[in-house]
Amino acid sequence: ADMSGRARIDVLKQAAKDLIDTATAAAPSGSRLKFGYVPFSMNVNIGTTNTSYVSDVNHSLFAGTSWAGCVLERAPPNHITTNYSPGMKWQAYINPPETSNSACVNRGNGTNAGYGQVDPNIPGSYSALTKGPNYNCVRHPMRALSSDANTVKSQIDTLTAEFNDCTILSPGVTWAARLLTPDAPFPGADPFSAGVKKILVMLTDGAQTTEKRGTDCNDTTNGWGTPYSFDPSRFKLAGRAVGPRGPRDFFGPYGYLYDSDPLGYGYTSYSQVDSSLDRLAISTCDYVKGLGIEIFSVAVSASAGPGTSVYDTLRNCASDPQHFFHATDEAGMRAAF
Repeated sequence: ADMSGRARIDVLKQAAKDLIDTATAAAPSGSRLKFGYVPFSMNVNIGTTNTSYVSDVNHSLFAGTSWAGCVLERAPPNHITTNYSPGMKWQAYINPPETSNSACVNRGNGTNAGYGQVDPNIPGSYSALTKGPNYNCVRHPMRALSSDANTVKSQIDTLTAEFNDCTILSPGVTWAARLLTPDAPFPGADPFSAGVKKILVMLTDGAQTTEKRGTDCNDTTNGWGTPYSFDPSRFKLAGRAVGPRGPRDFFGPYGYLYDSDPLGYGYTSYSQVDSSLDRLAISTCDYVKGLGIEIFSVAVSASAGPGTSVYDTLRNCASDPQHFFHATDEAGMRAAF
């Protein structure tokens, strides 16, 4: 609670609702406004009703639970594109079992194909830290575009800030762009034309990070009946296989960034991983701006201020310097919106 004594999520929700009201009141006569939103941490939940666009929602690793709605990003070069065809489905997000070492956050059962613990997917529960395939999946789904401003504002009121491991901007930007294009799985947007304005507002309160786990988790000897193995191609991901030692970084929508290098960045040190997320975000924003989508960006809190990497990244992601804002209190955030 550092936004003039209020929690950031509460100030954000009020600012977002104010933005809807301001845009509605200022719209020229005859305008048709549509609003939507995309909650994200390091991944995005597209909603469990969109199974026709997703592969492996009934994968064997969901035994004891069910797909919660998050997806993995497609392999490059389609990881940042809005393109879709029946042959370009998204893969259901499955956080794979790690080794059975007690130091791991999502322990395996020693077989490479099962978990030491699986928590059920409980409807209405927003906790992302549930053991099993849905571990670290954002539980608030994105909201498709709607002209019903009051309903969208009511749904914004239901959003909560839950603890998640790691933050990556690119999936949030990518899915917001997919929301703003007329392609599946969210075909509610109008085609690009001179009479259509598409605006994306991106906000985050901290730096991007995938975080490195303790070295004990990539131990290959503790409790495994078979050598550890992770093959990214099983989940339609790019990159090299991991094994016989366990992963050293957290699993995300692109896979294990450091261990598998699915984006082909050629890491020589783990210290290069977090900075590469800025490179990923900027390439995503450049692609989205190239589509004709206008981007506003807002850096929230002192920890996202001048001199930080997230400040520079958000400024570079915006359509121009006048589209970038830094807010450290409630008045600043609401003014930016």
